[in-house]
Amino acid sequence: MSQVQTTKSQSNPDKPVRLYTRNQVREMLGGVSRHTLWRLEKAGKLHAVHLNRRSDKARVFYRHSEIMALVGSDADAET
Repeated sequence: MSQVQTTKSQSNPDKPVRLYTRNQVREMLGGVSRHTLWRLEKAGKLHAVHLNRRSDKARVFYRHSEIMALVGSDADAET
């Protein structure tokens, strides 16, 4: 997997937050489509983190903790 973006947590500035791009998250979730990722956002299961929203370098990321919670809940449902 390529680079992982990190930033400081607003609630705890000493704790870095791992962020992943849309493509990285799609890969982590087993190759889901962009539409599926959008549906997960709309359902409130993933929250997008927008960086540089008002520039030509706008990027969207997702938090590692939310991805792991989603993967964990899916794994529990299958057993």
